[in-house]
Amino acid sequence: MIPQYRDFLEIDAETIRDARRIWPVLEPELSSILQAFYDRTDAVEHLGNKTRGRRGPLISKQSRHWKLLLTGQLDTDYINSTINTALKHREIDLPFDWYINSYLVLGDMFRRALDNHSEVDRGTALAAHAAIYKLIAFDMAVASVAYNSALVD
Repeated sequence: MIPQYRDFLEIDAETIRDARRIWPVLEPELSSILQAFYDRTDAVEHLGNKTRGRRGPLISKQSRHWKLLLTGQLDTDYINSTINTALKHREIDLPFDWYINSYLVLGDMFRRALDNHSEVDRGTALAAHAAIYKLIAFDMAVASVAYNSALVD
């Protein structure tokens, strides 16, 4: 399935290059992006009780995951990490719709970080947006296979 997802989403060398080009801009912002993300989850009653008090380890794991994804390291380590993360979210009974919504919120946070960065020109930002959204869709697809498999088992 993995090659089919990549083909369908048109994740090619240019996509990876665009994501890697922007990673040095996003990486220093990642901790504050993830802090803001967890501020949002904490405000939702049934989400906050799953994450509150665990931010440090969650942000560390999320940072590692986003680095793998946004630097195009779509290898076995990335796949295993994505599957394990999806299964962990399933174990804590995170509803799948909130799992998907979280991807979209983070994608928007990445977009805003790029748009607000003075050193990123519009063309680079647009190419990066496309790359990030393709990679997020890929990540969702890989995670959803594991997440949904857990429901069947």
